Amino acid sequence: MNAKITEMDIIRQQMVAIDELKKRLSTQATEAEPLAIVGMACRFGGKVQSLDGYWDFLASKGNAVSTVPAARAQAFAPEDVVYTQKASFLDDITSFDAAFFGISAREAASMDPQQRLLLEVSHEALEDAGHPIDRKRGDRVGVFVGIMASDYGELVAARRPAQSVDPYHASGRGFCFAAGRISYTFGFRGPSLAIDTACSSSLVALETARKSILSDECDFALVAGVNVILSPAVNAALCKAQALSPEGVSKAFSADADGYGRGEGCGALVLKRLSDARRDGNRIYALYLGGAVNHDGPSSGLTVPSGPAQTELLRRAWRTAGVAPEQLDFVETHGTGTKLGDPIEIRALADALGARETSLPIGSVKANIGHTESASGLASVIKAALMLSRRRWLPQLLTGEKNPLIDWAKTPLDLAADSAAWATRDAQRVVGVSSFGLSGTNAHVVLGEAIPGEAEAPAPEAALPALLLLSAKTTTALKRLIAQYRQLAPDWSTEDLAAICRTTRKGRAHHKIRCAVVAETGLGLQAALDGRELGEPGHESAIMRWPVGDDGSEQARQSRDLLARLEGTRRAGALFTSLGLQPEQLFAPGYEQVTALAVQIVLLETLQALRMDLSKVQGEALGGQLAAWARGEITREALFAQALTDTPPGGAGDWSLIFEVPATSRRSEPEPPSASLWTDLLALLGQVYETGASLDWAKLDGAPADPKAPGALLGRAPHYLFDRQRHWLAEVDQPQFPTNGTPVSTVQSSTEKEKPVQETAGQSVGVADSYTRFDESLLRYGSGRRAPYLHWAPFAETPDFSWLKVFCPEAFDGGLSEAQESHYLNAISQMRAQSLRGIDFSQVERVLDVGCGYGTDVFDLAAAHDHLRLDAYNITLAQVDVVAKEIAARNLGRRVRVFHRDSAKDPFPDQYQLAFAYQVVHHVEDKAALLANVADHLDDGGLFVLTDIMAEVDERLEHLDSEARLLPIAHWVTLFAEAGFRVLSVVDASEPIGNFLHDPDFDRNIQTLREHISAEEADFAVGPHMLGRMLRKRLARYSMLTLQRDRLLTKAALLQINAALLAAPVPYARLSAADLGFQTSGEARRTQAASGAGAGAEISARRAGDASGDGAAIAAQVEALIREALEMPESARLPKEAELMELGVDSFTALLVVQGIKRELGLNYEMSELLGPGTLGDHIDRVVARAQQARESSVRAADASQGIDELSDEEVLRLLAEEQALNAALGA
Repeated sequence: MNAKITEMDIIRQQMVAIDELKKRLSTQATEAEPLAIVGMACRFGGKVQSLDGYWDFLASKGNAVSTVPAARAQAFAPEDVVYTQKASFLDDITSFDAAFFGISAREAASMDPQQRLLLEVSHEALEDAGHPIDRKRGDRVGVFVGIMASDYGELVAARRPAQSVDPYHASGRGFCFAAGRISYTFGFRGPSLAIDTACSSSLVALETARKSILSDECDFALVAGVNVILSPAVNAALCKAQALSPEGVSKAFSADADGYGRGEGCGALVLKRLSDARRDGNRIYALYLGGAVNHDGPSSGLTVPSGPAQTELLRRAWRTAGVAPEQLDFVETHGTGTKLGDPIEIRALADALGARETSLPIGSVKANIGHTESASGLASVIKAALMLSRRRWLPQLLTGEKNPLIDWAKTPLDLAADSAAWATRDAQRVVGVSSFGLSGTNAHVVLGEAIPGEAEAPAPEAALPALLLLSAKTTTALKRLIAQYRQLAPDWSTEDLAAICRTTRKGRAHHKIRCAVVAETGLGLQAALDGRELGEPGHESAIMRWPVGDDGSEQARQSRDLLARLEGTRRAGALFTSLGLQPEQLFAPGYEQVTALAVQIVLLETLQALRMDLSKVQGEALGGQLAAWARGEITREALFAQALTDTPPGGAGDWSLIFEVPATSRRSEPEPPSASLWTDLLALLGQVYETGASLDWAKLDGAPADPKAPGALLGRAPHYLFDRQRHWLAEVDQPQFPTNGTPVSTVQSSTEKEKPVQETAGQSVGVADSYTRFDESLLRYGSGRRAPYLHWAPFAETPDFSWLKVFCPEAFDGGLSEAQESHYLNAISQMRAQSLRGIDFSQVERVLDVGCGYGTDVFDLAAAHDHLRLDAYNITLAQVDVVAKEIAARNLGRRVRVFHRDSAKDPFPDQYQLAFAYQVVHHVEDKAALLANVADHLDDGGLFVLTDIMAEVDERLEHLDSEARLLPIAHWVTLFAEAGFRVLSVVDASEPIGNFLHDPDFDRNIQTLREHISAEEADFAVGPHMLGRMLRKRLARYSMLTLQRDRLLTKAALLQINAALLAAPVPYARLSAADLGFQTSGEARRTQAASGAGAGAEISARRAGDASGDGAAIAAQVEALIREALEMPESARLPKEAELMELGVDSFTALLVVQGIKRELGLNYEMSELLGPGTLGDHIDRVVARAQQARESSVRAADASQGIDELSDEEVLRLLAEEQALNAALGA
């Protein structure tokens, strides 16, 4: 039986249907609403660093192509494979403001430079959009990044041993992190996607962002694209495919088209709904009307473009945008400059246009800046948006004649002529932009002109004077920003000034170091910024006086003006109503006093809405009662009662409010008293801002009654100026392929069977040139004694021959006798044995010779220990060739490798348990780099055997002819500690080496030698003679050292240990062959340290003990651990007021810090604590308190244990309970 349908049931059903219809209409309206491009930023070749620079470059038909810079040449090697050495390059990809983004130097070096570019350019685009970044706010912003290559990460992965890969390697190279890092850094919570469709990546990212906004996944979107050229493999592959232009130029639509020219760049834009853009007062570059994405499908090849697929794409994109072919005013094509690709695109575009009668101008920005690949789509969009916003076409750069394979006469298309302004018309201008990927993925988007009155908020009346707010993260950066504003300000109109000041308040993040000024004109702003000297905070009182007067007075005029600017007239009238008065009586004769009171209440309510702290406001005269109300001490009713009782309505009096604020900047001259209450208010707010207060600046400009009404227009204020530092991994600059015609040393790889490893033989420099010339002399003279002359032997007495005879015996009558040679070789062998004494080779597998000469030591070790695998570096090509041949002759190819590389610059190819350098380091200019390189590739506990010369005086000694650079011993102490080396033993061999180099007849002997070698080569031989004299006069020391890579000890401990041992060397004559038992394993060294053996354990334990009761020492220790984890130089400031995340501390570096606190101080400080809330100073205070509590507990326990037998049972239980409670509090 059917239930009876009542009238109410029908009504309910109709109401549900109406609701569903409303939702559908709302969704359709949202989907139909165009989006607005409200912010953009870019960097491209040709020194393009800004939107204005990009416009000027394109308008002048600029060409960014240049020869590859010397520092980037490895990406275009070898020249016999990579036939072009030209492209469009960014000026500097190695530098980055890591500190600004809270990234440590350690992490920054591992980051792909594309990620760094994306952060900086995205920040500039957000600033251009007037969006203040506040990562704690968690804005619902989507991030969409087009990216297609990770050259940096791939080069590092290929050239860095797995043992030395940094934990940041993965996050530094992955595409997903390129987008995710932006969202993380800026605190965005919308979708975050990295998109790789090859050359169409960034345009596909833009279309993906559009759909994400319209589906309400995010409130607005940041879209970016980036491309950097570093990989020689990619260039080699493109050249093998004949894809690149030999001239490096994309000759779009030209008869000379011969492939594309590669380009670097980064572009970013901010996209939001048009209604939101109008509400937020954004300046709009262009409207995004719609777009489409498709794939070529089954074309004649994976990388071959499909004309029909392109035609279908264009028609669908135009339908989505609601645009007919006749409405298009310009098309920015893909236009790469290939002889066949351009005609296919033109034919597809012509087919899509159909029977269009008027000629459609086209262009391709790739002719100017090269093909920026994954960034190319946005490069084109930014060009199109600039044309639409400036209402002017940009000309097409054409190389030679037009492509004859395109029948221009039969297509409705032509290349854009010279730059020209648009003709005035009512219809909206429309531009299409295409981007086609090598993967077959194509994209086309349609942009429309932002018509004033429909797309932009109207320019409001300039509210002058205006308050300008500037801030930065460092004083240097703020000074640079002030200088930039000073330079630009004179050219600003009053409307520009008002909009720019509004942007600095509402559209910029407010950093800790600040400056605020009030001005009415651009010139006035320049003058106000003159002489601004940022100083330490002081205190001063800001006094605002409020004289009263009748309606026609100046005082009344100023009060009316203030109420109007604060949109407070209605609120003041409401106050009158609450008193039983009429709003019309505001400013009426006889009501001056109550009017003044109402005006000041509106002012104070505005300051409260701005979130200004009024707890310390004071007042003079009648202002005292007003201040009491502002502080919350009396009610409004009591305020009115007292004010009106003390002064009758028709009376006169002054109201003065005193705001005491810290003064954070000094002006060259005091500001004169203002004749405007509005100016006084702005000056007060500026002073409060400089103290670091967080004010809600949107309340100052007021909000429209209608939330859909246009907001006050924002201006194009200058961007933040980054303070960039170099962050770069050396592996990236290593050559990957041998250059054409250069000799190569070929040896067997230890990891690839029967596959030769080829190492580039670069240019020999410095000492390498000298050794090369020596080798050539020896070959000319026929000497077979190349190896011995590189070694100095320890002689107990001066020899009866000149050491020059060892170098070249055939040059002297009688030469070198067998007894003399035997004596020399035995002394060499003995010294080598002494240098390696105590080393347990059963614990060693891989060995490194830092400077191998002719490989004598490498071959000796290989013969003595058949399980060893040895690598050797040498910068002298002639010697490398000799060693390579000897490796082959001895059949050691599977165990020994030789590399023609610089030990101070080129990372070593493996990790080692033992390294040695005999008479090498004194030749090296950058000794710190060499030691750091060795340390990076030495296992923890690994040994570094070093024999070399040090200066015994307190200054650097040099003999440039022999490339000898001797540092004082104190410098070596620091160098070893900074590299993480602990000195285990020091032997002074100055006397026996001085004996060997002593030659009373040196002048005569060197003259004999000069008859057989050049004067320049003979000058080099003078070096050892001079060094011998230094040794004998104790100006220098010949040291034999054994160092250990020690990650257990801090730098301070290493400094103390190293200084003590280097100050008390053992004389060579007292050495015995006893095994000193150096421990190379970490476990063995920990056992040694635990037992108290060794200077390192003693010093570390003593240092920790001292620190436990000294708060300053503990604080310094924690700071040192943070510096070490972040790899910060000691000169860099660690601000105590900064949060650790701002300093670049993340989960990995936090782990290093907490491990260090446990190791050095014996305290448990958990990761969750370190990564929790609090500044650096807060964390240091907690560690200090915990350490001091631990010490007090230890003292109490010691005191208790001394008289434990004398305590009662109750006292023992009480002490036990205290100990357990303390342990629980400390997390023990």
